[in-house]
Amino acid sequence: MTIFQNNPRSKFFVLIVIALVASAVLGYGRFSKIEAKKQALNLDGLFVNIQGVDVKTVNSGFFSDKPYEKITIKIPSLASKGDDATKEGAEKVNQIIDREKLGEGFTKWLKTIFNSKTARQYTDDIEVWYRDDKIIDEKYK
Repeated sequence: MTIFQNNPRSKFFVLIVIALVASAVLGYGRFSKIEAKKQALNLDGLFVNIQGVDVKTVNSGFFSDKPYEKITIKIPSLASKGDDATKEGAEKVNQIIDREKLGEGFTKWLKTIFNSKTARQYTDDIEVWYRDDKIIDEKYK
């Protein structure tokens, strides 16, 4: 221990090494906590049976307790594949299912099942779109 008493450079070096190790351990702990939250939310499993669902996320900063800054979920038409298409998809439009009634019912259902309390734990901003209509738009700041 006489090395540390006589040499201020070695004391400084030891302090720097301790600080680096401590920040690495704390940083890894925070990173793993955020990653566990992301896995628990499982956005990849959202509406897996509907073709064309688009889920976009913006990761939050390091000092945020929430894994995402913004989540955007875009759900295409459920009635038929061509509903959201322009002229080239017109022949694929389903005429049997009343897409307007289906859209109204689905929109109402989305609003009913949306859990604002849970969303607040994972993001600061969430948008849910059905076709071209923004059904849910909430900001938690």
